[in-house]
Amino acid sequence: MTDPSSRPVLRNAGLILAVLPLNALIAGYAFLAVGMEGWAAGKNGEAPEPQVAELLVCAGLTTGIGVALWLARARGAALFQVVPLLFLAVLA
Repeated sequence: MTDPSSRPVLRNAGLILAVLPLNALIAGYAFLAVGMEGWAAGKNGEAPEPQVAELLVCAGLTTGIGVALWLARARGAALFQVVPLLFLAVLA
């Protein structure tokens, strides 16, 4: 039988794994938006402009997931949402 004190850990781990594909889609979209803009600008000999709108939408979605997890009392899973936000910050 499982120890009752380990249930929040298992719940947080399950929620992290459940949200992981959505985070991968969001971060992948941001990576493609930034990469394609840089590629197109490099091909035309122009300076690439940062895709601020796309990055803000992706950061907002990731933050919204974190807030929803926090309100659902899944604190560990909500804190894990910092990882995709750091990735999006590196892209900016």
